[in-house]
Amino acid sequence: MSRCIRAFAALVCLLPITALACSGSEKPTYLALGNSYAVGVGASSKSDGYVPLFFSFLEESKDADLSLRNLAVGGETTSSMIAEGQFGIALAELRFRNQDENPRNDVFVVTIDIGGNDIRDLAGEGQPCAPPASISDSACTSAVTRTLSTVTENLTAILHSLRVAAGPSTKILVLDYFNPYSGTGKPLEQAGDLVLPLLNKEISDVAATSGIDAAVVQTFAAFEGKGGQLTNVNGPEGDFHPNDEGYRLLADLVIAAYKK
Repeated sequence: MSRCIRAFAALVCLLPITALACSGSEKPTYLALGNSYAVGVGASSKSDGYVPLFFSFLEESKDADLSLRNLAVGGETTSSMIAEGQFGIALAELRFRNQDENPRNDVFVVTIDIGGNDIRDLAGEGQPCAPPASISDSACTSAVTRTLSTVTENLTAILHSLRVAAGPSTKILVLDYFNPYSGTGKPLEQAGDLVLPLLNKEISDVAATSGIDAAVVQTFAAFEGKGGQLTNVNGPEGDFHPNDEGYRLLADLVIAAYKK
C-alpha cells in the first residue's frame, strides 16, 4: 500500500462518522460500490441493473426489510474511487454501522466492481493504446503493465480498508470483468480477450490476500461469445454496457457467489 493511500485512509478514519455516513437507516444494509456497471448504465430502467436485482433477491431470501446504499459513480477508476470520495464515504458508512452497538443496522454484504475503467482509459484519444495502436505495441504494453500494477496497489488498499471497517462477518463480493465485445468481431474484441484475463487475475489475487477475505464474482466466461446478445455494443452508439439480459446474468452470478 503506497504512503499516500495509507495517509488518505488514516485521514478518513479520523473524520467524524456523521460527516460522511448520512443514510440513517436502522435496517440491515447492502452497500454497493463501483463504476457505471453498479450504477446500471445501459439497462432500460434503474430497477434492471444488477445492484437492484441482487437487492431484490436479498429481501426475498431473507424475508426482511433491508436497506440499499449504492455509492457507485460512472467512470470511476481505482484511483478516483480513493481520491474523490466514494471510498471515504463507504468506510464511514461501515464504521457508522458495523462498529456501533446496534447489530441490526450492520452492512452485511458489499459488492464492488472497479478497475475496468483504469484499463479502458488507455484506449482513449491520445492514450498509448488508442486505435490504431495494437496491444502488442511496446508503448501500449508498457502502459498496460503500469496500469495493472496501479490497479493491484489501489484495489489492495480499498479492499483491505473495507474489510477492516466492515469486520469479519460481512461478505465482500468483487466482480471481475467480462469482454463486452466478445463474439462481435469488433476491433476491441481481441484486445479485451488479451487484457481482461490479466486484470481478472490481479482482482482474484488481491481478493485472496490475507486479511481481505473477499469472494470474486467471475463474469468473463459467462459473457464469452455473447457480447452482442448481452450488451449494447451492436446498438447505434456501440455502448459497451450490459443490456437488461446482461444485467440479469450479472445479478445471477452475484447471487451464486453470495450463496457459496
